Amino acid sequence: MFLQLNPPIPVETSKGPGIAHFLVDYSVEHDLYWVVFLDNSGECWTLNNKEIRAQKNISIGRHHVESFNKIPPNTHKSIPPATTVHSTTVHFGRS
Repeated sequence: MFLQLNPPIPVETSKGPGIAHFLVDYSVEHDLYWVVFLDNSGECWTLNNKEIRAQKNISIGRHHVESFNKIPPNTHKSIPPATTVHSTTVHFGRS
């Protein structure tokens, strides 16, 4: 399932703050993937649930969001890029 978020959601990611515009759900056996445009660079990244958090929102009582710098290395990974081989797309690293 591919869902366009309306309105887009401001999020904190392992790559910095951004805005989530789409959500990709492959099935119950897989993580959700968020398509996020980063605030600082404008880059578009697809990140799984382990790499994304809601931004601080004091009006609903979320006064602090834990920094991704506190997460031990190698505990979260983004989706590797697809590689095209003889007109076949191969995805690496999916659950």
